[in-house]
Amino acid sequence: MRKLRALNLSLDSRIPIVLSELAAVFARQAGTAMPMKEIGMRCALVAAATLLIFQSVEASSEQYVNFINDGDSSVVAIEMATPGSEHWTPVKLSGVIDGGYVSLEGGYVGQAMTKIHADSGCMYDVRIVFADHQALLLEGLNVCRTHAVHIGQQWRRALLESTRAST
Repeated sequence: MRKLRALNLSLDSRIPIVLSELAAVFARQAGTAMPMKEIGMRCALVAAATLLIFQSVEASSEQYVNFINDGDSSVVAIEMATPGSEHWTPVKLSGVIDGGYVSLEGGYVGQAMTKIHADSGCMYDVRIVFADHQALLLEGLNVCRTHAVHIGQQWRRALLESTRAST
């Protein structure tokens, strides 16, 4: 199995820009009578409130991820576990019944929109099992920020990385 990691992007790089724009707005509204200390405090309060809003959106307990099979092989199982855990929970697939299994056919035909209860956090390991019994492991998938997983693209990326690692 090949392990892939999801990127974790944040708003940290944009906060100084937002703070400087807010300081300019407060300064214009107050004229020159408002001291810089008070402007800084107002900016800090607005920034804290903004961060709390973003945190509450990310901490929502229900997240939706669309698993799209854009590869050639059918997917017969998708399982999720908290990172590093071996307690895999199957994801319900809604697809074609093939040999007694519900599968996601390859070629963009197979898709499964999945509701994930993210009570224990946003990070999950995802194991995808194909009809030919090969498996792909996506380590550390952030379900709060990832809304679609293109299985074929992830598989091709894992094959490319394993080829590079073996040379």
